[in-house]
Amino acid sequence: MSSQHLLNARSEDGDEEDTIGELNSDRSRRNNAGFKTWLRSLPTWLMALPISIMFVGVYLASTHQPNRTNFILMISDGFGPASETFAREFYKHTHGLDWKDDFKFPLDEILVGSSRTRSSNSFVTDSAAGATAFSCAMKSYNGAISVEPEGRHKPCGTVLEAAKQRGYKTGLVVTSRLTHATPACFYAHVVDRDMESEIAEFLVGDGPLGHVVDLALGGGLCFFQPNETSSSCRTDNMDMLESARKKGINVILSEKELLDSSRRNAKALPLPVLGLFNRDHLNYNLDRVHLPPASSEPSLMNMTEIALRTLDEAAKNSQPSIWSRLKFWNRPDGWGLGFFLMVEGSRIDMAGHSNDPGAHAEEIFEYQRTVAVVRKWIKDHPSCNTQLISVSDHETGGLSLARQLSPYHYPVYNWYPQALKNVTHSTAALGQLILAHSKLHQGEIQEDWLKEEIFKQGLGIMDATHDEVTGLGESMGIVGGEWWVDVFLANMSSYRAQLGWATHGHSGVDVNLYMEPFSTDFHGSKENYEIGARIASHLGLSLDPITVQLNEHVDDWFFWNTTSKIPKGGQQRRQLVGHESCGGHN
Repeated sequence: MSSQHLLNARSEDGDEEDTIGELNSDRSRRNNAGFKTWLRSLPTWLMALPISIMFVGVYLASTHQPNRTNFILMISDGFGPASETFAREFYKHTHGLDWKDDFKFPLDEILVGSSRTRSSNSFVTDSAAGATAFSCAMKSYNGAISVEPEGRHKPCGTVLEAAKQRGYKTGLVVTSRLTHATPACFYAHVVDRDMESEIAEFLVGDGPLGHVVDLALGGGLCFFQPNETSSSCRTDNMDMLESARKKGINVILSEKELLDSSRRNAKALPLPVLGLFNRDHLNYNLDRVHLPPASSEPSLMNMTEIALRTLDEAAKNSQPSIWSRLKFWNRPDGWGLGFFLMVEGSRIDMAGHSNDPGAHAEEIFEYQRTVAVVRKWIKDHPSCNTQLISVSDHETGGLSLARQLSPYHYPVYNWYPQALKNVTHSTAALGQLILAHSKLHQGEIQEDWLKEEIFKQGLGIMDATHDEVTGLGESMGIVGGEWWVDVFLANMSSYRAQLGWATHGHSGVDVNLYMEPFSTDFHGSKENYEIGARIASHLGLSLDPITVQLNEHVDDWFFWNTTSKIPKGGQQRRQLVGHESCGGHN
């Protein structure tokens, strides 16, 4: 390239540099102007930012419910491992399923271990000590209603009381009297389970902690009526229903009232609520379905469905306000709190005491249906942190699925569920019919009536013998004849099915433990009090402060001496197993 060409090239390059410089200068002026404009608008942005954040927070707080924590404890009173097998095989037989069908009950799918049942003073527990282990997370003596096992038997704080004080909604659903041992252990404190008049006072809020049970559904009306009432079981003239109503508790006394109230409130009940659907225990499910409409009772499954809807809705509506939720650095009280619900299949146990296989099976079926409802509810509410544990307090009856009919012949390796297929009533209900018939006929029992109405129509027994008719009549002459008629009829069914029973009381075997969802840190063989500890842990509760509160002025309300407080024959009543009328099984 020549020198001139080089000079010309440099000149052209110089012009290009001048043009670029002008462009850069113009861009810089525009940038400076944009920065000044942004700077002038900065205060406006700074003022708008917190308002924008607040609106976003309000939207999120109003649309996002916290993951509420719930615990559902289901207690299958008196339900041992043999009872599970018995009910499953009986169900399969009556529904045309053979040995090749891998049928499972809802509980079979969530089996995780076993629970050890002994009490502090016996290898064989009663329901009071068993439930105290669940409620207070400690073992106590037979007959104890949430009191400590040693010394003066001071009250111990329960998981339900702690849950209520923490802000959870609380509920109890049972088919026994609500003052019976198992439910009582969650809200009352007395040294003997037969103090049911005093237990009723706790349920309506007359205890030292006030009203702690938001929802209570079951039986036991007689302990809430003054003793001047003919149907009362109380030892005094106090009217617990009036006391409940004065405290604003909604009292429901029939299935119709229960259903009407739930319909009026979008299938939930107004809290607090106390539902009492029988003066004593609710009827066995076998008998309940035959009740006339005027005296109909809700099933365990129906009561549980209503309880779940009611407690969940109440917990949802009691969540903190939107403004409280914006304080994300300090979670407000009530944040994420759901409910604690205890559901008891109470009469599984009572059928076991009578050794009544038909009623025992149907009570287990109803409990399994209720478990299915609870499991479905948990599945349908995945945003809730809900834990389900199902467990028994003890086994009742010492049931065996085989029976040696004669000591002189080797036993048959079999039992026969078909012998129970046509049972339509509990032996307790049939016993009442027999006694009424006998009274109507001046103490006589007509054999033809007995064979047709009781044996054939009630138990499905077509081959009753004359000796059995005679034996039934003799059993009526024994002290406590009502009970022995019940037992005699039950044995007729069990003998034909070749089912064995070791006792009319409880046994000391371990019972099955069921849980959903499964947890790797809670399975295998557990002491019963560990279940109480698990409830407290899941709900974030401490029981010690409740125990301290209960004992601060304990002498002002606690009955140390039970002599005048237990109904006549109360402590001895448990020696006559089967006496149910305002007494009941253990």
